Amino acid sequence: GRDWSGQQDRKYLYAEGMRRGGLVYNPKALFETAHVPLLVVEGWLDTLPHRPHASAVLGVPSEEQVELRLECSRPGVFVRGGDAWGVGRQKALELRLSGKPDVGSIRLGPGMDPDELTTLELMEQALDSLEDSLL
Repeated sequence: GRDWSGQQDRKYLYAEGMRRGGLVYNPKALFETAHVPLLVVEGWLDTLPHRPHASAVLGVPSEEQVELRLECSRPGVFVRGGDAWGVGRQKALELRLSGKPDVGSIRLGPGMDPDELTTLELMEQALDSLEDSLL
């Protein structure tokens, strides 16, 4: 859960024992055979307008989630909220260095989230990022 009141000490609240690093929302999308890039977003609400071509991890992708991305057969692009784009770029670079060339990242504007863009807009940016040798 997330505190929207601004009156709690902790912004995010998770159930006891919950391992964010082991969660993937819409994991089925990881294993579908498709030439359309998979959009890897930060929260499950960001996937809704972009299904079936979006999957989400909560927060910074864990090593476990990155390993799962390595097993994915389709191209993938990290689409992080405007304040966390560097995390997506770093993970994309790590994956490329690990032998996964079809990974990219998109930098959204400040305070912007993936659900604020159309799927077509994101896919155009995703395809551009896959062509970018420096991300």
